[in-house]
Amino acid sequence: MQINKYQGLILLKDFGLPTIEFDTFARNTVLSDEYRWTLRVAKKFGGDFGLPIFLNKSAKETMCIGYEYLERNLNSENVLLVYPFFNSAKTGTMALDISQTIVEATRDNCANLTRYNKLDISIIYNEKRNIIYGDVSFFDEKEIQTIERYANVLRKKFFNILLDNVFIILEWSFATYQKTVESEQHFLFQELRII
Repeated sequence: MQINKYQGLILLKDFGLPTIEFDTFARNTVLSDEYRWTLRVAKKFGGDFGLPIFLNKSAKETMCIGYEYLERNLNSENVLLVYPFFNSAKTGTMALDISQTIVEATRDNCANLTRYNKLDISIIYNEKRNIIYGDVSFFDEKEIQTIERYANVLRKKFFNILLDNVFIILEWSFATYQKTVESEQHFLFQELRII
């Protein structure tokens, strides 16, 4: 069972897990000037790497790009997603299999980890012990509790799938939404894939 970004976001939302507040961009979409926005092309099914994404745009810019994209490029296999742009203070990946959970983290953007291999901390949770590599002071106690709580929730929700020797990989962030007024930090998952 493999799922792509769009299917993963729906699954996160359906399971009530904290995720980006996405919606489908349509011809009648009107966006609030209160936020900066992200607009991304996603596939309803199948591979979805390398698709266009427009980050940190005003409501007006996002709507112009979205309307133009709908006119020119969208087909029945694609969907256009829109959600408030967020700034990550700390971000990373969480990989679960039947026997362990691996959390890797860095500061700022997840691309620092996934593209540039900038790793601040790696934690491996398994049945025998926890192994930590890197900066042990990277997370505060509340952050580590949040990560551990959601790792346990995910393991329970996906237990039957994990029995099939698959990996569940998530991207997560401690992030604030880019708003015209101050926004508080949230923990959210921005991607879930099953491979």
